[in-house]
Amino acid sequence: MLTRTAPRTTRARTKNVGLEMDYSCICGRRFATERGMKIYRTKMGCLNHFPTSKFRKAIGRSGQDSKIVLKIDSLLGKSTLEHKLATFGDIVYQTCLDTFGTKQHKTKCPPQRSRRQLEMDTLRKQKRKLKKQIKSESIEETNGLLVIWRQLKTRHSALSRAESARKKCSQKRKNQERFIRDPFQFARQLFQ
Repeated sequence: MLTRTAPRTTRARTKNVGLEMDYSCICGRRFATERGMKIYRTKMGCLNHFPTSKFRKAIGRSGQDSKIVLKIDSLLGKSTLEHKLATFGDIVYQTCLDTFGTKQHKTKCPPQRSRRQLEMDTLRKQKRKLKKQIKSESIEETNGLLVIWRQLKTRHSALSRAESARKKCSQKRKNQERFIRDPFQFARQLFQ
């Protein structure tokens, strides 16, 4: 036989005891939620001042950070909100540029050629030289040079097949990574 019990609630009741009020208005009043602070600022007109306290809270309170905040506050001065908002971005950018500097771009080196590619280049040059020699030599020497040329050709074609297989495998891996990263974008690029 089933007995019916009262349903349990998962919501815990909270009390304001010990709740830290960490949202403060510029005028000094403190609030438990950010929404309450924003409503108060809008109704009471506390938007005439720049919210430096929130800015200080976002940056932190270490020695270097407080110096930066004080520098920004002194650069902004006492002016209208519109003027402060217009110059704030420039001041923050310049301060960060002076403090941290710009990112140094590394010069890109050309890609290194593999051992196989270098060997293919030398074989290609040797084949070219042999072709020129074949044209200028006698018939007896031509037959020997043709044997050497065929050996170079078979070695070059074997290296070429291996290189194309490596490139094909690499391209397949890259396509798989692109597909896994964003399948819809990959499919869209197939039909363009």
